[in-house]
Amino acid sequence: MDELMSSRWLRAARQSSLSLSRSPFAVNIGCWDGRSFNDPVYPLYEEGFAGAAIEWGDPPELEQNLGVFPDVKLMPNTYVTPDNICKVLASVDCPATPDFLKMDIDGMDGDVLAAILRGGFRPLALQVEVNPEIPPPYAFNVVASSQFLPGGATGFFGMSLQYACDLLSPFGYSLVELDFATEFTHDGLFVRDELIPALPGYSRLDPRQAFLDAPLILLRFPAVSREQKEAWRTRADRHAVLQEIWDAALDAGQRKHGHTKAPFTLYLSQTTDG
Repeated sequence: MDELMSSRWLRAARQSSLSLSRSPFAVNIGCWDGRSFNDPVYPLYEEGFAGAAIEWGDPPELEQNLGVFPDVKLMPNTYVTPDNICKVLASVDCPATPDFLKMDIDGMDGDVLAAILRGGFRPLALQVEVNPEIPPPYAFNVVASSQFLPGGATGFFGMSLQYACDLLSPFGYSLVELDFATEFTHDGLFVRDELIPALPGYSRLDPRQAFLDAPLILLRFPAVSREQKEAWRTRADRHAVLQEIWDAALDAGQRKHGHTKAPFTLYLSQTTDG
């Protein structure tokens, strides 16, 4: 298995002039069984990080995989929302500045992440799942709602890379790596701006160019052909593409929920050129 983004970040952090916490802490939101699907936080726990593993299901392997780490608190059967996530983090004694936080809940990822940041938490690094079919500058986000069901099969889940960048930039984070190559992974790594110069091998990335340079992952949005989705990446008629993505998201929501009541945001961002 290729080295994971989290392991590369940890190596760079240890080589830099930065200091990790005296007791490094990693939060895994959407951990499933804590190890499968190339989970990026597992190697950090192997390296001695304390932390919390939060999962809305209750896979029996979670205790088997992470129970060997005494400083990692397991929270199965915990469905996180923007309203409860800060209380959940407080209940596991998450510090205000955890060293690493992963967000991958196949759901209201953007709104939950926004609640974490607005609640005053400032991780040194964030690894967030992004929708791999919606290129910058199109910003898509599932809005927190009781109408939404978790799961990413149809493409109606989470947020696009552009939305993640627009969300995180005002809080002082920039994209430094995008991984669409590791199996089961379509994630972006974001680091606090003031820390990037000290990390060897890292620099701010242009999200659109990083997306265009990444391998194609075009498995979802079943109403749209692979050729059409690939063309979204380069077409100049962006408002027409925006309408196509809107229609694709509506269809994906209908297929997933049996209705189109689950809300989402979609807009053409002005922060990405090219």
